[in-house]
Amino acid sequence: MHNHRPLSTVQKRAIFAACAAAVVAMDNSLGNSIFAYIVEDYPQVPHSTLYLFQSIGHVIGMIAAFIVGPLTMRVSPKRMIQFAITGMIGVGMVYLLFGGKCPYWVMIACAAVDGMESSIISCLPAAVVAVHTNNIHQTVKYSGYVHACTMGGGFFFSLLGGCIGSIHWQWAYSLYLIAVPILLVVMRFMPDDMGQVRLKNRMDQNFFRHLRKIPPIALLIFLQYFLFYVCAFTYKAVISEYIIHIYSLGTSFQAGVANSVLTLVGGITGIFFGRASHVLRRWLVPALTLMMTFGYLSMAAFTSSMLGCMLGTMLLGVAKGGMMPAVVGELSLRLPEEVVPLCVSALVGFMNLGMASSTYIIDPLAAVLGAEDIPHKIAATLIAGLFITLTAAGIFVAGGLRCKEEKDPNQPLRL
Repeated sequence: MHNHRPLSTVQKRAIFAACAAAVVAMDNSLGNSIFAYIVEDYPQVPHSTLYLFQSIGHVIGMIAAFIVGPLTMRVSPKRMIQFAITGMIGVGMVYLLFGGKCPYWVMIACAAVDGMESSIISCLPAAVVAVHTNNIHQTVKYSGYVHACTMGGGFFFSLLGGCIGSIHWQWAYSLYLIAVPILLVVMRFMPDDMGQVRLKNRMDQNFFRHLRKIPPIALLIFLQYFLFYVCAFTYKAVISEYIIHIYSLGTSFQAGVANSVLTLVGGITGIFFGRASHVLRRWLVPALTLMMTFGYLSMAAFTSSMLGCMLGTMLLGVAKGGMMPAVVGELSLRLPEEVVPLCVSALVGFMNLGMASSTYIIDPLAAVLGAEDIPHKIAATLIAGLFITLTAAGIFVAGGLRCKEEKDPNQPLRL
């Protein structure tokens, strides 16, 4: 029997709270916009130590993502989200009141906490949506909304935070106070238990049986997701120098605008993503990876003006905006409901792992091409993008994913 049921009031409230929480999932993007000003306040700190502020969040976020999944079998996602948002508020107050005055190790510790809470909030809203929807189209549609809220929040923190930070970088962290009303929304509308007692009892008895039911091709989906973010991270790593120093296309203002356009386009993609999933079906993930590849091609080919950079930025924004809802939708079709939160958190873990290891993969490829400079890094990422586009076609098209679901688009999530 097809599951055509509309969302219940409880489901709608859960999804609304998940979307609200997702707004602060990219709060640490603010640090990228104002990092140059932070560095000025710590001139005595070694160069390698300074950059720990930017990198440690990805490492801690990766570890947190892999821990969050198993915790959802024992702890209510609502409580974990509340914990994460509370941590965000605390970190923001440390930055606001003591930033530039405290020892730099305090800044690094706060960045680690920021990475942890950001990872938790990145994992759980999509998992809440997957559990509180009735069929694949609802899952993809509302996962797109969650991702749109995430990207919109990133746009908010990056652009507005950059503007405020140019006056006084500590003041930019007053934006973290937006988490206070969001915390109240989560407390009021998100269901507390999500069937945790039932899930706990079932998982105690059937956890390994459910894991055995996960098809091996799901592991290839995780690998594909990892490789996608290895390539996607190159943009973040090079965009500032690409615009300011390498091709002299503008100043930090243009670099900030480019980052903001990427998050804005990603958010818009999430809003309209459900319709695209109807059209592209099995070709959805390969199309997204191909868009990312064309984005780097534009950045490599058109360097005399901002046009090539902005075109590449928009293509990358579409690719990043659609990737998570596309993959969550695919996994939700073939996983037992009990392990969906675990696997969604694993996706976030692989995303952080991809970003944390990107430099160590792309730089050697760039060296093989000639040098570890920015043009060669973009060329190396372009070649890697072509490779993962082919692997995506093999996994999602030749691998037969969604073949049965295309005939039955309203198949319920519960297996």
